[in-house]
Amino acid sequence: MELPKKQAGVACPSHCMGSGANRDCQQYCGTRAGDRTGCFHSTAGQACVATVDKLGKWLTPQGFLVLLKKQAVRLGVRALACTPMLGSRAMIPVIAYQADLHDAGIVALFAACAAVDADVNVLSMARWQHFARDPGRLAGRDFLVVELDGQVAGMAYSGLEEGAQGMLRYGRIMVHPAFRRRGVARAIMAGLLAMDGERMPLECALPARWLAGLAFAQQQGFAVLAEEAELRRALPVDYPPAPDVAIRPLRRGDADDMAAWCALSNAAYAGHLPPVTPATVADLAHRASLPGCSLGFVEIDGRPQGLVQWEADSDSLVYLNSLLVHPSRQGEGLGRHLLRWALQRMAEQGAQTVELTVSTANTTALRLYLAHGFEQYGTTCYLRRPVAI
Repeated sequence: MELPKKQAGVACPSHCMGSGANRDCQQYCGTRAGDRTGCFHSTAGQACVATVDKLGKWLTPQGFLVLLKKQAVRLGVRALACTPMLGSRAMIPVIAYQADLHDAGIVALFAACAAVDADVNVLSMARWQHFARDPGRLAGRDFLVVELDGQVAGMAYSGLEEGAQGMLRYGRIMVHPAFRRRGVARAIMAGLLAMDGERMPLECALPARWLAGLAFAQQQGFAVLAEEAELRRALPVDYPPAPDVAIRPLRRGDADDMAAWCALSNAAYAGHLPPVTPATVADLAHRASLPGCSLGFVEIDGRPQGLVQWEADSDSLVYLNSLLVHPSRQGEGLGRHLLRWALQRMAEQGAQTVELTVSTANTTALRLYLAHGFEQYGTTCYLRRPVAI
């Protein structure tokens, strides 16, 4: 089915969340001119992003959430996707995430998964809410949830990212251990694909040891795009400071530091595989606001030329997010000094273990980490499903 074409001169309805009430919609989601419930396009000038609910009418995930809040429809009447539960005639409804309804259930879901999956970490409520409310995730606008037997049986967090070949959707599906092999992941996948009408590539990440998940992804048309090594090492460490290297912490709230963080990240990650979405100052400011966020700059002649950034996952575990050096200064040993400085600071903060992931194709970085006591404990596969399969 194709979306109806734009009707010239017809004003965008007041509930359109895109360009506003005084501009035209590029395309309408309704099959009739008078049936435009939930019209949505993410920015002015873009087409509406629509899916089809089980009643056969056009309905966007975002529009569905708006209508839900207005109590215009009942939760079980219009679902983003609805597929049969395996071994049963019952249907699995996939609904839009709402923070006040689902946050506690999602935290419980992660705890249940962590109890049986070594690759899943327990999330606190505060950490989940920081994650979900990141500006880049639009307050969970594109998150999906499945509720069965009064609890969150599965969910997906997703969002749009700018890849090397244009926009794509990135998503990760989590299913409660008690509800696996019942079609929950298949229902959520249908909801993710329906978000963009299967007109946009979809990427996800899975641990290489999750053979069932990889088999499912391949059945859905995904292929491995890249792999990352999962590394960890114990703390503390004892590295003497480098006398001629100037490394300092991030000055929180300092506009120059935030601009330097953004510029360094985008310069260092250009051409990275898997592709890294270009950073924005707003996204980094949100990350810097996290209680466990730490960052250090290495400076040459007073100008930041590299950085290391990590976050506390718990009182004893930290995750190293970024260790990067401007391309013009790579090969000078700055990365080694940054890593040693960061490991010392992590230990001083009370951390006992540090973890990170690094592309298996980045042999220089991989050698650096292994030389500093890191050991590989797993591999993450990044997969892509193209637009047409």
